[in-house]
Amino acid sequence: MFDVRLQGEPVGQGFDIAALAGGARRGWVQQFSGIAVRDQLRVDLEADPRSKHPPVLCGIEVVRED
Repeated sequence: MFDVRLQGEPVGQGFDIAALAGGARRGWVQQFSGIAVRDQLRVDLEADPRSKHPPVLCGIEVVRED
């Protein structure tokens, strides 16, 4: 379980990937929109103190919004 911040702002709390994906070794996709980025995209993953495992991020896709 972990929290997600983009550009320093919290966008999600308590993500449990195995639960969201319906089991271990399964994919899961989450979309966030309306994130202002100028030069760099900052992604912070913070482990929940109750979690036995570190946060995991296997991929990221960034799409420009107009």
